Amino acid sequence: MEMTVNEIVSTLTHSSLPTIFVEGKDDIIVYRQFEKIFGARKVDFFRCNGRATLLEIFKRKDEFAHLNTHFIADKDMWVFVGIPAEYQDVFFTQGYSIENDLFFDGQYLVNGLLDSDEIILKDEILHNVIQWFASEVELYINGSVQDNHFSEVSLLNGNVMGFKDACFTQTFLNQRNIAILPNSTLITDIQENYISKLRGKFLFQIYRKVFEKHRKALNTKATVYSTAQLFDLCLREGIKSENLDSCMMRILTEIKQKFVI
Repeated sequence: MEMTVNEIVSTLTHSSLPTIFVEGKDDIIVYRQFEKIFGARKVDFFRCNGRATLLEIFKRKDEFAHLNTHFIADKDMWVFVGIPAEYQDVFFTQGYSIENDLFFDGQYLVNGLLDSDEIILKDEILHNVIQWFASEVELYINGSVQDNHFSEVSLLNGNVMGFKDACFTQTFLNQRNIAILPNSTLITDIQENYISKLRGKFLFQIYRKVFEKHRKALNTKATVYSTAQLFDLCLREGIKSENLDSCMMRILTEIKQKFVI
């Protein structure tokens, strides 16, 4: 059972351990690896139940001001509209989410797992996802929706995108009820910057779809990579000591400087 914000704040008032607040389950692979890197150094990664909880705790940080803390969160849709001024002290991902930052670091390795036909298929799926996603972003930017409920959408769901198709089902598009078309500038922006601006979970689902729904359909013994394996591949690339400009190194450097590690 997840702790409430009040319970978390109450616990922190009695703590003395330097604490880094992160969103939780979806970025656990990254922060488990970071914990290994820091080893015995006393820094606790506190996994919140999502960004909303993390930001609520941040608002109440004065209640545990004695504690050395830092907050790391995904930008999500703020990658399009900017981060509100009250959260300027939160350290945000460079792209839409931690998955985007991971993909940025390991994109060439992940693409290298695909053969030429699979790259064509991946690009076709990506194009269709960007067109749909741009419409969703348009709704958010113009204030028609406050939450696009992307957590309810998986490209691996046959009701969302046919198992062997590269396009969305008409049923899914009807359910989303998108009545407006995004402006061309927004579409171009996402097309040119999809690694940082297309929701990261969708990025990895596109590759999963190629592996699971297409590669495996052609050869049941073919290598099929899981999301965890793709994450690990990207993470290991990002934390290499020579990759000083990687997104993962950016986060590591921030933590080391904040806590003088």
